Amino acid sequence: MRRFLTIVPILLACWGILPAAASAEEYRLAPGDLISIAVFGEPDLSMDRVRVPAGGVVSYPLLGEIRVEGFTAQALAQNLTNRLLNGYLRDPKVTVTVIEYRPFYVTGAVESPGGYGYKESMTVEKAITEAGGFAESALRDQITVMREGDPDKTPRPVGLSDSVNPGDVVTVKGGASANAFFYVYGEVGTPGSYTFREGLTVEKAIVLAGGFGARASKRKISVTREGSPPERLESVELSTALQPGDVITVGASLF
Repeated sequence: MRRFLTIVPILLACWGILPAAASAEEYRLAPGDLISIAVFGEPDLSMDRVRVPAGGVVSYPLLGEIRVEGFTAQALAQNLTNRLLNGYLRDPKVTVTVIEYRPFYVTGAVESPGGYGYKESMTVEKAITEAGGFAESALRDQITVMREGDPDKTPRPVGLSDSVNPGDVVTVKGGASANAFFYVYGEVGTPGSYTFREGLTVEKAIVLAGGFGARASKRKISVTREGSPPERLESVELSTALQPGDVITVGASLF
């Protein structure tokens, strides 16, 4: 019976009912993470505090530009080890550590929507507490999480005990006044929640979020719009008008 109860959440995650949480070993680096790279006995090749930039690429001694986005800490350490073995060091011992995870975001009917520093074992309930708790108009049984790693960027229903990962967007449904925000996600300067006002377009929203990132593709902009079920608009124009609660995702170019 105990084994069955352990397997059930895994099956639910596979069926898309419950978002899957990444373990520390599976956690993949992305823009916003703060990492350190240590090479034993080689201080000139060690980097103490490196914030992963929007493009996911950092400048590393000897090797030049290296991609860190998408690697686990262990995989990045192995990648650097292999590259340093290629004519630079005889026996490099590389360690990569995540010092600070990128933030998660809480939007909708909470007291203080915005981005918050991720802590291990974060749950939906703890995330909402970080955001000041439920607003008066909150519908406490209508909470969704949009997983950063979900290719469909589909908000999925969750309970208070469900897990939250770095980069996730927790949304609490509420009255119209509670949804007077929009969110910009992906390849922009400052992802996060922003106050909605009439007349906003996708272009103006991206400007408010710090503009396009270095790898942004203007052809890969989507908008997830609240509804039952949520509506996803693909390849939207910059002139597209926004509605309260919209989630804009700016994708990366291939080159």
